[in-house]
Amino acid sequence: MTKHTVTLLLRQIEDGDGEAEDQLFELVYADLHREAGHATAGRPLTDSLQKTDLVHEVYAKLFVGEGGKWENRRHFLGVAAKAMRSILVDHARAKLSTKRAPPGERAALDSIVTKFEDRVIDVLDLDQALCTLAEEDARAARVVELRLFAGLSMSDVAGVLQLPKRTIERDWTFARIRLHRLIQ
Repeated sequence: MTKHTVTLLLRQIEDGDGEAEDQLFELVYADLHREAGHATAGRPLTDSLQKTDLVHEVYAKLFVGEGGKWENRRHFLGVAAKAMRSILVDHARAKLSTKRAPPGERAALDSIVTKFEDRVIDVLDLDQALCTLAEEDARAARVVELRLFAGLSMSDVAGVLQLPKRTIERDWTFARIRLHRLIQ
């Protein structure tokens, strides 16, 4: 995905060009799918929320209804990362509420589902810890969001946030330590 092409398409969308929206989605689909893979990697959420489903939900969140106004590629990627995080947390909460349903309304759970539901709590803990981190250090929380939910490299995060890579590396180190403490 080229920076200039995405920015141009975003401008065309803002001007009401519906065809540009389709072109943008085609252009970013592979990147969103890759980011969804990073966001769901190692998580049992993939049992109920496949990467493709996650990409389609992100699309709906970004484009359906009022859509959004994005300044440029950097802003668009940031919004997409937030949307993925939000969708994953919503799915985790839904799974957790199912787990806490009254005994008479609950289906028997096998060991795989039980392991999945235990990991759901991890996603919710991470979300809560990220919210706390955002209050303490918004930039560090943003770095984590872009790394974990968008799957961006340190260099890519530095480009998106327009900061030196070394600053991003320091933020990442701090955020990992702080999140570990918050989750524990």
